Amino acid sequence: MAADFSKKARKLKVLMLCKRHYTNRDLVTHRFGRLFHLPFQLAQNGVNFVVVAADYKSKKPENIIIEGVSFHSFPFRILSLIKFFYKYTRVIKSFHPDLIVASSDSHFGIIGYITAKLRKVPFVFDIYDDYRTFGTNKLPFMKAFFDLAVKKANLVTCSSTPLHKQLSKKNRSCIVIENGVDTEKFCPIPVSEARKKVGISSDRIVIGYFGALAKNRGIKTLIQTINSLKNDLPQISLLIAGKNDLGISFDKSYIDYRGEVEQEKIPLFINASDVVVIPYLPDPWVNMINPCKLAEYISCETPIVATKISNLEELLEKTPEALCVPGNAEDMTRAIKWQLENRKTISLPNNLTWEALGKRFKNELEKLL
Repeated sequence: MAADFSKKARKLKVLMLCKRHYTNRDLVTHRFGRLFHLPFQLAQNGVNFVVVAADYKSKKPENIIIEGVSFHSFPFRILSLIKFFYKYTRVIKSFHPDLIVASSDSHFGIIGYITAKLRKVPFVFDIYDDYRTFGTNKLPFMKAFFDLAVKKANLVTCSSTPLHKQLSKKNRSCIVIENGVDTEKFCPIPVSEARKKVGISSDRIVIGYFGALAKNRGIKTLIQTINSLKNDLPQISLLIAGKNDLGISFDKSYIDYRGEVEQEKIPLFINASDVVVIPYLPDPWVNMINPCKLAEYISCETPIVATKISNLEELLEKTPEALCVPGNAEDMTRAIKWQLENRKTISLPNNLTWEALGKRFKNELEKLL
């Protein structure tokens, strides 16, 4: 009883192991997504939080405190693995965490589990995507490591209900902690103001897509759709921002491609759009996701068109007419026309703010102690 009282009397100490770069963003410099906002929210609620971020890109280690969270960024390459584990172990020994969270890949799951077992503290495996679909899982034993980390975790947190349905079969201590949104950054502003700031004419009909341009994102279907719509709506244009991994040529007059942009500009692009689209195609990764952009679009109160993937039909059940068949340009044309005519938005659920998600995450971690 004395040990339990001691832990409650002082700050809860949590260490998270993850990678630094994910979804084409830098955890430290962009302050993006759940790997930043969940630690930040816990720190705001009295938790002593340390993040060890494996850096695949840089050879330079960094130690930095952001909004009360200590980030230790160490190079993570084949030639520097011994040095990484040495520094990781030193952080563990100096911090003495009450529990360990691992996220962002299968190998971090198994490292986090082994570390927690050696330290005799609870282990939490946070799964924001199906890590078995990641490139690193082509390596031997990775999928087995993922399954073992899921089964042995004291708690599994996942970002979507499809992931939960699958992973709860392996571990009953599995809950959904969705991807949230920073409502101070992603909020409605007048269309005219947003367009003035990003240089878009007020007489355009703007359809927006912002994110990675990969094979499973359905970008070619979206372009085909806009090409079809311009016959009836000559003032229509497609506003795109994101990394062009497909090497698509955007030389059409109706396509406004802005390349990779600062995260701060994304709310302006969303608010400058008449309709924003999630045109994803189904595949093993897509079928499990809860895209961050969904909450961002909803928070900006911009009409949404989305394909019927993952559980988007459930999340967008109030606008079923704005859902369309993946890869079907004709059905996407219908859905965009419907949204241009009706401009139906949905309200952001209170539980999708990072503040609410952080409080829930903290409560779940405290239960483990």
